[in-house]
Amino acid sequence: MSSAVEECVLYDLTKKEKVIYLAQKDPFLKVERISQLAETTPHYVRTVLSEANLSLTKLRKQYAQRLKNKKRANKFLLDILSTDKFDKLDLTKEEGVVLNKTEYYSDLFKGCRDFLERTVLFREEGLPIMINSTFISDGLQKFDELDNRKDLFISENKVRVEMSNDIVANLLEINIGIPVLILEKEIYISKKLKGFDLLYLIPERVELLLKENNHQISVLKCKH
Repeated sequence: MSSAVEECVLYDLTKKEKVIYLAQKDPFLKVERISQLAETTPHYVRTVLSEANLSLTKLRKQYAQRLKNKKRANKFLLDILSTDKFDKLDLTKEEGVVLNKTEYYSDLFKGCRDFLERTVLFREEGLPIMINSTFISDGLQKFDELDNRKDLFISENKVRVEMSNDIVANLLEINIGIPVLILEKEIYISKKLKGFDLLYLIPERVELLLKENNHQISVLKCKH
């Protein structure tokens, strides 16, 4: 929120509402600073917080936890996919982006020819089990450029089933039209949708465990 917009928000609030709003928005503000912004006294701030059963200490812990959860969630599928149980799992890079239904992503491709892309095929004992394909339309040269970017946001997983097209079917060595399970994350840069992170898998061949808040995906077993 810009400072100008925040000033408008505060202008429409009562002193009590200002105190609560400021404490919840940034609990790391000191009581004295909250009183200055709310145009009141530190004593009044403490009184309001006490009556509202709000503790700056608790709010700070909650705020820190939200930041921690956001950081944990802001990861690509390849970063949270755990395959530790499999010694014979091979990963190979494939050319191009793998899209099962290109019409879903047509708006992102309009007027943009410069894409950062990465596609990885997973094989277990030679049998294809999963495809991870990621693409971003922001003129980046490598994925490392996204490290520690504050304007990067990667959404939670969306899950759906689609009938496989020829590209997906060819890589997974299945017949066209065989259902595939798709995990999808949206990639935002500066609050604008810039790409997608996709995982295609065949339910009959692999079993996944999505841990709490989708922060880790574990491959439990491969079925042949």
